[in-house]
Amino acid sequence: MLNLEFLMKKGYTEKQLAESSVLNLSFKQIETINELEFNIFNVKLSKLWLSNNQIKTIDEKLFGECINLEELYLDNNKLTTIDSNAFQQLKQLKVLRLNNNQIETIDGKIFEKCSKLKWLYLDNNKLREINRDTFHT
Repeated sequence: MLNLEFLMKKGYTEKQLAESSVLNLSFKQIETINELEFNIFNVKLSKLWLSNNQIKTIDEKLFGECINLEELYLDNNKLTTIDSNAFQQLKQLKVLRLNNNQIETIDGKIFEKCSKLKWLYLDNNKLREINRDTFHT
């Protein structure tokens, strides 16, 4: 589980996390993320790598405080479910990598507030349905 205790065991200090604009947590064997502790240190984040882990779901409030996040890398996980509100606070998001997961459907409102999104990677998923309103501008 990704939480403050996990990160400190990996050598991060609370001060580093609070001041970081870039955080690379790829290849850490993360399965779940505790949103309450995660939101403590991510207000300044502009780039976040969570690639090549074992993450299965993205909950609604997980990135709620990441208001400055521009790049989010969630590729090469085991994602099957992404809450339809998961990216609602990410108004600065420009790059989102969701490729090489197990996503089957994309909800129509999932990118509604991501008006700056320029690069979306969805290749190598199990997509069966993408709501027709997903990319409506």
